Amino acid sequence: EHLKTFTIQFQEQGFDELQDALRVSKALGCENVSSLITQKRVLSSFESVIESMNEPFADSSFFSTYFLSELASREVKVVLTGDGADELAGGYPTYKLHKWSKYFSFSPILNLVKPFLSPSTSHNSSYLMMAQYFKGNNEPQFLKNNFWMGGFSRSDINRLVPGMDSDEFSLGVIESKVDDLKRECASLDRMNQILYMDFHMYLQNDILFKVDHANMCHGVEARVPFLDHRLVTNLFSMASNKKLDFLKSKKIIKKAMPAEVPKSVYGKEKRGFSLPIGHWI
Repeated sequence: EHLKTFTIQFQEQGFDELQDALRVSKALGCENVSSLITQKRVLSSFESVIESMNEPFADSSFFSTYFLSELASREVKVVLTGDGADELAGGYPTYKLHKWSKYFSFSPILNLVKPFLSPSTSHNSSYLMMAQYFKGNNEPQFLKNNFWMGGFSRSDINRLVPGMDSDEFSLGVIESKVDDLKRECASLDRMNQILYMDFHMYLQNDILFKVDHANMCHGVEARVPFLDHRLVTNLFSMASNKKLDFLKSKKIIKKAMPAEVPKSVYGKEKRGFSLPIGHWI
């Protein structure tokens, strides 16, 4: 019996990756099963999905993962996921920005082009990337990624919840956690330290929370091969320039790809798993 792969499909341009999933599945001899997510489907399930989170959780990809898990539950009880690869091998676009920002400030150029860019709902649009850059540009080095990948800047947070950056509230707690992690990973090179931060904060508190809760809602157990302790140890002992450079990310994983997988698929830029909210509102 063929292994099955599961894919969420979107109608909105820039979010749908079904064709790539079909190419990979065909190359590896797998059977692909897909399901379409629409605005109507999300709205009709909104309350039940929010309730299943059990706590406030501000990541729209929970919905995508929830529907993907629901799809998988019709066929299997155990799934393998690729979570952890970005934090271990430098997959997020912001990591390349970290490397560039060490030598170069984008602010003067972005301030010049900002008036000529129009708001866009496209995934990873120039306008969106520029807005995210300014959210974290003035933050300390090890906090930049929290803001680059987050929904609010520090000024946004303080405007919404005055005093939120004090020691008693979340930003103060995060800064204290970052200090502890910096001491733990002091022997690693600078880029690996940033990956280490995300591995112990973003991966644990967002990605794995989302995957675990969304799958258990449908009685599916998700296993994460990239978090095998031997692989984690080996990847953090590896120099970061073997993982990413100024232009390429996840180099070590792409190098390990079997010949059957089309380079046209794994050579693409990283995409998230978020909903096309901008299109819907």
